[in-house]
Amino acid sequence: MPAPQMPDPINQGEIVVNPQSTTLEEVIRGRIDDPSEVPRLYANGFTAFRTNADTGLVLTLANRPVAVINMSFTLAKTMAEHLGTLVADLEVATKRPILTTGLIEAALTGTPEDTKDDVPNDSTK
Repeated sequence: MPAPQMPDPINQGEIVVNPQSTTLEEVIRGRIDDPSEVPRLYANGFTAFRTNADTGLVLTLANRPVAVINMSFTLAKTMAEHLGTLVADLEVATKRPILTTGLIEAALTGTPEDTKDDVPNDSTK
């Protein structure tokens, strides 16, 4: 009887740290067989949405949609935890907080930050 296989960490959610000695390309190549077959996107905004069965993001660049990502609630929560850990680790290492888009918008407009939503175009609210 063959030994049980370990779950694939890329499908289970995993924090991959990119040390300075490793380029982002090397990290990607270590996770994906052929990186040229996977779209690469950049976004500077998003709108989160949900249905009764799943959730997702509309990624935006300069307020224009560039991608839609649908996912299960389980994956969304796992991603949120992992992204939160990545940002928290960066804040500890740099001894500097990362500002949210809502805090930056509040600072630029003089609006009290508690009235700003980090996802201003979220149509599910």
